[in-house]
Amino acid sequence: MTTVSTKDVERAAVKAANQLIGEFRSNPYAYLFESDLQMDLAARLREALPGSLHVPGMRGSSAGYELRLVYTEYLSKIDVACLSPDRVASERFEPYGNWDLYLYEMPVHVGIELKYLKMGDRFDVSECLIDDAKLRRLGVTRHLVLGFVQSDALVQRFWGTKHSAVHRTELDGPQIPDLDAVYVASPTGLWQVRVDA
Repeated sequence: MTTVSTKDVERAAVKAANQLIGEFRSNPYAYLFESDLQMDLAARLREALPGSLHVPGMRGSSAGYELRLVYTEYLSKIDVACLSPDRVASERFEPYGNWDLYLYEMPVHVGIELKYLKMGDRFDVSECLIDDAKLRRLGVTRHLVLGFVQSDALVQRFWGTKHSAVHRTELDGPQIPDLDAVYVASPTGLWQVRVDA
């Protein structure tokens, strides 16, 4: 069992995201697919957040379950999800028939979505904004969207021309400062993205 706090989860998420961004920027071709980025981020988070969360079993003979704090493709397909240690410990769960399906719907404290524009892809920054809206709709406590652009030659196309309400701010340093935002990294740039309301 773990004694990790939600603040520990938040710090680990920002640190792991920054490590991934740094690794990507130094060698973007180490990641050929979005799933490579997802795997790397989840591994970093599992290393930073070891231990488990005890969830009682509702079926008569079940002693309960020891869940990890980090999962991929969780809930409604959140790329990387960090469960909420506080909320999991205090929530009451109901089985579905003979199954403890609530294990697949635990409260998520930090939800992270990834987008990767690589050679041959045809999407733009709007995909990041769609993922941000998805995380908000799912009610995760803290959200983060990380967009990755494989080559600086693709950056201009990624920003697109049809998004007049989308603004980007180049960050001063090589790291993201916090959660609850959309960030985009290329080999030579790092931006925070916002949308006019």
